[in-house]
Amino acid sequence: MARWTTWSDPAIFRAFRSRAIDMRNRVSFRLVSLASCFILGVLGGQPSACFAQAFVHRVEPASVTRGEETRVVLHGSRLELATALWVSVPDGRVRATRVGESTADRAVFDIKVPASLPLGFYGLRLATQSGLSNAHIFLVDEIATVPEEEMAVPKGVAPMQAPQVVELPVAIAGSILAEDVDLFAFDAGVGQEVTFEVVGSRLGKGLDPLVTIRDAGGQVVVQRDNDVGLFYDLRFAHKFVEAGRYTVEVRDSRFRGSDHWGYVLRMGRFPQARVAVPATVPAGKATTLTFPQLGALARPESGRVTPSGVIDGRMLFALKRPGDDLSAWLPLRISPEQTVIEAEPNDTAKQATVAKIPGALHGVIGKPGDVDRFRVSLKKGQLYQVQVETHTIGSPADIELILFDPAGKELTRADDSGLEEARMNISPPADGEYILVVKELVNWGGPEFAYAIRFAPRASGLTLSSGITRVALPQGTRQPLPLSLNQVALAGDVAFRLKGAPEGITMKIKEVKQGTREIDNYLLCDASTKPGVYTIQVEAVSKANAKITALAATRPLIDRRPVGRGPHGEPFELREDQRRLPPTLTERIAVVVLPTSPFDFELASPLVTLPRYQTAKVNVKTTRIAGFESPIRFVARGGELDQNNLRKPRVRLHIGEATVGNSTTTGTLESYVNTAAQRQRVILTGTTVYQGRELSLTRTFDIDIVVAFRPGPAQKKVSVAAGSSVRVAVRPNRLAPFDGPVMLSLGQVKGLELPGTVVVPKGAKEVEVEVKAAAGLKPGTYKVSLSGIARVERFQESAGGETLEVEVTAAK
Repeated sequence: MARWTTWSDPAIFRAFRSRAIDMRNRVSFRLVSLASCFILGVLGGQPSACFAQAFVHRVEPASVTRGEETRVVLHGSRLELATALWVSVPDGRVRATRVGESTADRAVFDIKVPASLPLGFYGLRLATQSGLSNAHIFLVDEIATVPEEEMAVPKGVAPMQAPQVVELPVAIAGSILAEDVDLFAFDAGVGQEVTFEVVGSRLGKGLDPLVTIRDAGGQVVVQRDNDVGLFYDLRFAHKFVEAGRYTVEVRDSRFRGSDHWGYVLRMGRFPQARVAVPATVPAGKATTLTFPQLGALARPESGRVTPSGVIDGRMLFALKRPGDDLSAWLPLRISPEQTVIEAEPNDTAKQATVAKIPGALHGVIGKPGDVDRFRVSLKKGQLYQVQVETHTIGSPADIELILFDPAGKELTRADDSGLEEARMNISPPADGEYILVVKELVNWGGPEFAYAIRFAPRASGLTLSSGITRVALPQGTRQPLPLSLNQVALAGDVAFRLKGAPEGITMKIKEVKQGTREIDNYLLCDASTKPGVYTIQVEAVSKANAKITALAATRPLIDRRPVGRGPHGEPFELREDQRRLPPTLTERIAVVVLPTSPFDFELASPLVTLPRYQTAKVNVKTTRIAGFESPIRFVARGGELDQNNLRKPRVRLHIGEATVGNSTTTGTLESYVNTAAQRQRVILTGTTVYQGRELSLTRTFDIDIVVAFRPGPAQKKVSVAAGSSVRVAVRPNRLAPFDGPVMLSLGQVKGLELPGTVVVPKGAKEVEVEVKAAAGLKPGTYKVSLSGIARVERFQESAGGETLEVEVTAAK
């Protein structure tokens, strides 16, 4: 492989700058305000107990060989204390053995993968004496990789004339730096079809690969960019009309690069298919798939699949036809719903394909302007949910759904929204047969424009998500396990249980009442638990129906910069390669049990009230084992304490180190401009260095950010006879340290005479006002509202307050 980063040949430069862009490969970047909040919460607010963690930049090679042992080098930072690898493959089927001593930026492991492991993508983390690294995606393939070779280009020789020569089939493991172009040469015969695939974006990195194939004369034969369904990666086949030596150029389409960006270039004979029909299949039953991009297979049994041991309801099907060198992987969803495949012609309501509900409806928008129709029988009063899948099954289609009633009148239509594909919630107005129309939004079409539609009555169920994806758990202590629970059309309490946990690891909260949404749970580790790497899952179980369960979903971040960025640094939504992760990474929590921590800490109160634009104290009490004297430093994250490139944190915690002579440390929360008045979760991490390793513990507390005063009467209820008056003390009810003047406003009530406003001077607790009832006022209870305005620091604040009840009695 020859690599160059200079552009002395203008013709070559122009050739690289001119790229043929397939307009069917549409990637939309939509600025979503909610995504900004989510990203900040994930980046800064995830209460990971791995605060002192290593970071894995790149895995070399990014692919390991099934049935063999592969030596893998992890590149990153803070790797010197490496002990083991956590791998997301269930049941300990993958073995990883550390090789030699690790350095700060390099750790080496031999990874042995069983021959029975399905091909596809998995995740790993580096375990160290301090915690767990970020998750990194790797590929399990059936062919060993060839490393790219850095070769010096002889003087006077053009880079194009010095590529790395390879033989097909081949998988090349490489990396892309800024402005790099990697060159590989191979020989092809007349009429030989070769499939090319780059795996880079699917490793969770920002690489946008572009492949250019040139003939011996330097002329472009074919150039390819993104293929939808493969994120920014690509997979395509080309038949060569002339025999000869060809050169493959691999680069980032924007000429960007990073030492974090690894890739695998696969070349040989294998299917170029990206979609399968149907894309939804039942577990444990044989289904024969078709592949619209390939036409009819010579041996249809090559497309037969019988799913078993599926994780998270999804799998990659490895398609390999007779004569193929390698397999291609196609995504499938596992579901018991009956599969219905559209049958042409179905261009009119009378020709609509009949589909039983619940069902999984499949089809292909085979040509531009094609429209498919399904006939479904629906019941009045039943709520139905309809969900489209295209990109997640490898299709570029942007589907629009239209539902017509039995009389042919349009009831509703749906397109994609934000990051979600088209979905409908339907409550039919009457029993009958309805027509569901499926079309491509901008009337594109082709064999790859497949779709899957889940159409079913709304079912009772649970959804559960975990706020952490990894945790370093010292023996004899605890770490946070925040959970979010949602009950869908389901009454009753919900229980939690751990799956896969070793003896000695338990949960603090094992059951919650109906309607509980946020659970501040903790993982507890007994002092006797064996140190090591584990995988746990958290399962929610309905107490009313034990068959209704849900595993906690997790979404680990792979990249350090997992989002697009606007011109001023504002975040866009998470990149697709960060949102759609391998199933083995999306329902598991990585755990490393460490030896006993030399310290622990607790907060004096689980709730701190912070007056907006003021300060509040936070007290932290630490305990130590005998002989441990290192300082403990604290970092707070979450809510308004987080920041992005557009603003500073709106709340800060100023807190010093805990020392041997200072077991209780007092910090100061300070509120700044535009702080939101709301209750927020704060994650406080204490970190120290002990015996050469950095250790962290995490605790959580809430801050309730409120206006610095809340007006109210000294007595909530007073009595006065008609024609008489009573003096009432009203208070601003300031929150320390605010002590400034507050102007109180009293609501006017007909028949009651009282001042409209009154000022409570600086430092004064209250002032008295006279309330006079008119002589003819009807006896009863009258309510006087109170509100206030004050200048808090540099900002004018207003606040509603408590109500004063005036009971008017008959005149004496």
